Amino acid sequence: LDAAGNIRSAGVPVAMRLTVENHGDEPVSNVSVRILSRPYGESEASRREPTGGADPDELPTVFFESIDARSVAVREFPVYFALPGKHEVRAILPDDSLVDDNLRWSVLEIAQSTQALLIDGWEDSGAFFLTLAFRPGRASSGVVPVIRTSDSLRDLRAADLAPYDVIWMLPAQRVEPALVTLLEQYVRDGGGVAMFVDERTDLDAFSAQWYRGGEGLAGLPLERIETTPTFDEGEIPDVVPTEHPLLASFRDRNDSFLKVVQISRFAVPPLTWDPDGEAELGRAS
Repeated sequence: LDAAGNIRSAGVPVAMRLTVENHGDEPVSNVSVRILSRPYGESEASRREPTGGADPDELPTVFFESIDARSVAVREFPVYFALPGKHEVRAILPDDSLVDDNLRWSVLEIAQSTQALLIDGWEDSGAFFLTLAFRPGRASSGVVPVIRTSDSLRDLRAADLAPYDVIWMLPAQRVEPALVTLLEQYVRDGGGVAMFVDERTDLDAFSAQWYRGGEGLAGLPLERIETTPTFDEGEIPDVVPTEHPLLASFRDRNDSFLKVVQISRFAVPPLTWDPDGEAELGRAS
């Protein structure tokens, strides 16, 4: 039992992922798992115990129609936390001969909000549309966007980036070397950086500063921008989930989201680029 998404903010449903394994030689059916949730006290955290404290809330049961023999099944479900702080989520299988193996629990740190830093390259770079997505009217996505220009980040320190869960570069243009070093350290410390380019991006400069022969944040060098061929709607999807971390969470979902994603332009690396030469930092970004 663990969190399936990275947004863990009060007032926004948090996606949880539950995996149940059938150790038997026969398939099982109609498996129901109770889900409980409650605040998690500091005294319990010090003892690493899932018991005691406030009475738990009973959440909707997670149901598995069938699980094949010697196989696992995965379900995702939302949990809503009204207040920030530590919260425990418990998953409980029906009693059987091995009772101690029927309970799983996970403790989540829920923030008041998730902060995203949008480094705005130029006026129509896309920061405005991202802000609309993060703050759609009166609704809340759990993400609070902060827009800064690259010039305004010259005097930042590593501690100044720590509050941000993710940084979006719109686009990834040439910046001061000190900012490149700062962002690379931010990724090493566990932060996430999303980089975008468009027709105005100097791709040679991008490759030199952000890829740096496989030592930088970018996962690949870029040579040119091409236009996606046009197909009839529904004939060939523009995005197909793979094992890559960016898309892996979509592989087991019956989700129509990716089916409606359309890509009009994309950047490609040089034909001579060898992906096996990619450095560890570039893969992590």
